[in-house]
Amino acid sequence: MYEFSIYDLRRASCIGQRAIIVLRKGKKIRGSLEQICRNYLCIQDFETGLEINVPNNDIESLIFEGYSKELEMNSVGLSKFKRQCERIAEEVNISLGSLFSYDIENYANNSQNIDLKNYLLAETQNKAGKYTIDEYEEFYEYLLSDEKHAKEDRRTFNIINILMLFRMRKYGSAVAYAVGGLQEEGIMKMALIISSLMTQMKNHMGALFWLEHYYLSGGISNIDRDNVWWFYLKLISKYSAYESVIPLLKNMAARSPQIAVQSLAYLLLTNNSVSFAMQILDCMDEYLTVEEAVDLIDRNGGILLSDLDNNYHRFIRCMKNIVENRSISEYDDSEDITGYVFDYVPDREFGFILGFDLIVYFFRKESIYSDNVNKHIKDNICSMLSVSEEDLIMVTFRRTLESKRSYNAVDIV
Repeated sequence: MYEFSIYDLRRASCIGQRAIIVLRKGKKIRGSLEQICRNYLCIQDFETGLEINVPNNDIESLIFEGYSKELEMNSVGLSKFKRQCERIAEEVNISLGSLFSYDIENYANNSQNIDLKNYLLAETQNKAGKYTIDEYEEFYEYLLSDEKHAKEDRRTFNIINILMLFRMRKYGSAVAYAVGGLQEEGIMKMALIISSLMTQMKNHMGALFWLEHYYLSGGISNIDRDNVWWFYLKLISKYSAYESVIPLLKNMAARSPQIAVQSLAYLLLTNNSVSFAMQILDCMDEYLTVEEAVDLIDRNGGILLSDLDNNYHRFIRCMKNIVENRSISEYDDSEDITGYVFDYVPDREFGFILGFDLIVYFFRKESIYSDNVNKHIKDNICSMLSVSEEDLIMVTFRRTLESKRSYNAVDIV
């Protein structure tokens, strides 16, 4: 048995575990932990069958029953492990300048223009924010004029083109350019680039969609980008989207059994399956074999259950419909855009649309000029239907850019 501090308990939830609460006065309450709140713990007392709210200030210690004394991993270790994983995910720099620094640096060193060279080197060092919009536009002209260099390294030229469009706040054009590259270079090469754009535009649902495509198309072999992998796991946990991760973990196990099993433990922790995570981490050592890693994934992966009725899975349904039907359209300021409503918050009367240009648009109820759209939202997104039963709500609208990285939809019909 191990003692857990209240601080550790909050970081590594153990809901449903058999526990003994030792009060400061010496009294003990034996039961099942039901709830962890800011000021108290709720435990179902085995003796009386009643749920008791115990103030944190009254608790001397908390002891969980059922763990082997031979286990080396305790609550402190679990908390530390989880914090380490999340720190990696939070610190990841998924900008194009960081992800493709080697390619961009080589391109810069071969450039004949010293201003463009200095700017590109600043991008690789995450120091390009000091330039103005006018300077970015000037660099962009230099880039487009260097036709010879562009032909020699077309892929890096495309990456820099996308990066500079983003720097000039031409977000729609940047996404359109990246999406256009899917036909030319394929998903494996472009999915990570599009995901980077989505991340910088604060569209984490889109980032997760394209990161998953990146890993499923072979990106799992790039262990050197493990920071991006932990960012991907964090997004999976955030949106409860575990459907594809088990096959990916098995593929990763063939290259890095340790990372594969640590990834599974992290996902179990964020899914509140603490005891399973503890057992997995305790089984690990530096000599973990591929077969042992795959066995751990097979035996514990089924615990991770996706919430298939949340707004992320509605977003995915809309995204797949656009991509698979080849409905992607290029961003054009002068034309109306078509898209799918994938989220709506009735209490606050606002929602989000995924445009066929793969950009997410914010809208308010007063921007809807169609009674038919209002009815569809009420009958589907605001109903008790599951996501799989809902009709896709396709709309046409005019777009505005009111703030940095924020697109709004108006005149929705």
